[in-house]
Amino acid sequence: MRVLRIDSERGLALCCGPAGGRSSVEIALVEPVAPGEVLLVHAGTALGRSAERDAGAQSLDAAEQDAEILDAAGRAAEVLDAAAQGAPA
Repeated sequence: MRVLRIDSERGLALCCGPAGGRSSVEIALVEPVAPGEVLLVHAGTALGRSAERDAGAQSLDAAEQDAEILDAAGRAAEVLDAAAQGAPA
């Protein structure tokens, strides 16, 4: 998501996604940020920065990074479920 404005008091940035949708994003993990930067965002929290490149490659990279994060989250959930049931992971 591209940063449009920053509210440093609250640690938030107003960001715009590829489809034009806007949302507030927590930026504590990636501060400082500046308007125009592109952030990797998951669940309303900026997790990292994206290098400035052409829009197509940038969107593809962000989608790949999102997929990697979701895959890791899925594996973590499986391990936690197995641990809760007393089975080895």
